[in-house]
Amino acid sequence: MTRGDSSPQRYLVNGEIQVVPHDYCPQCWGTWDFKFVHRTCKHCSTTLGQNCKVLLDSDVCPHCEKGTVSMAQPVCDHCGYQVDLGMVAWG
Repeated sequence: MTRGDSSPQRYLVNGEIQVVPHDYCPQCWGTWDFKFVHRTCKHCSTTLGQNCKVLLDSDVCPHCEKGTVSMAQPVCDHCGYQVDLGMVAWG
């Protein structure tokens, strides 16, 4: 389920897969954008890299959604963003 025009993002939260719009918290559904910069949800204290990870089950860059990344090549070939391997789970 998504809201508005935000693209859906898959997360691994406390061992469970959650799918929410990329600018929402997968735990409490509070607004939470730019998770790689602001790593803790201000509504429920869910923290990216601890009890929450972005689930990457494709090679699409989680930052720009235009380039590609992989576990072997974590730097996006489009925008140059480097995936922090501690904040993602590869599916």
